[in-house]
Amino acid sequence: MSKVSYQAIEFSSLCIDIANRTFNLEMEERSIRMSSKVHEKIATKHAGDYELCMRNLELCLASPTYIGLHPTHSGKLMLVRRVMTDERLVLIAVGLEPDGRGAYGIASAYCIREEKVTQWREAGQLVPPRR
Repeated sequence: MSKVSYQAIEFSSLCIDIANRTFNLEMEERSIRMSSKVHEKIATKHAGDYELCMRNLELCLASPTYIGLHPTHSGKLMLVRRVMTDERLVLIAVGLEPDGRGAYGIASAYCIREEKVTQWREAGQLVPPRR
């Protein structure tokens, strides 16, 4: 049985303006990259969420429903997008510092439930983005 190869994926810097406006950040316009290693991690560690996340990744980066600074993983931006499916929302974690290639790196992508979003919103950790 051959090993599955996961490709790196690069996106334009769709959410950088939104993050800067929402949190008064000064992130530079750069591309956003999912390394092959992170791609494999999402496919294996979050296998049940993989298809939904990959199908909605670009939309989540371009137009998140909520945005936040990760409460336990400093230096990570959370982008959450509500999708029309069984009460799950797609969360993408993006590093706030450019990687060795000069792009902001996607650290993970997985689904979360509405209850978690409500908890984070009530704690002020997720907010609607300023567009």
